[in-house]
Amino acid sequence: MPPLQKKNFQAVNKLICNNDPVFCHRERVAAADVNAGYTLLLATLNYKYRMVDLAMIAIGGAASGATDVRVSGTQAAAQVDLATVPVAGLTANTFLDLGNAGITVLTAGASLAECDAGTPITVRKTGGTLAGATSIDFVIFYQLIQTRQGA
Repeated sequence: MPPLQKKNFQAVNKLICNNDPVFCHRERVAAADVNAGYTLLLATLNYKYRMVDLAMIAIGGAASGATDVRVSGTQAAAQVDLATVPVAGLTANTFLDLGNAGITVLTAGASLAECDAGTPITVRKTGGTLAGATSIDFVIFYQLIQTRQGA
């Protein structure tokens, strides 16, 4: 067994400083809620969301009816689609993440950029009514970036 080492609090603090932890949120969202628009991560005062990864799984059947399912945020005061998944890819129990070819993300890595402070991450669909699947499981990995007061 190696000898015990004394930890220097300041050294450990410097290691974790500016290395924001990654959180994981999993939620099963009913198809009716996706159709209506759904808030996946609530707006948090003085914090920005930065998506790190995302996965979706259709539950209860293959999704149909809609054109796609989108996870959206706000960047530079405009709504942006951080990830767009065509409904054809949402077959029952298929795990789709950002590495799948069918998922569209913003150019130049902007899907992984910080969203505006105090804004939510939402889920919505385009096209017709989402049907087939009874719900969609969303698994989002994200960081919370604290903003300066008055920034």
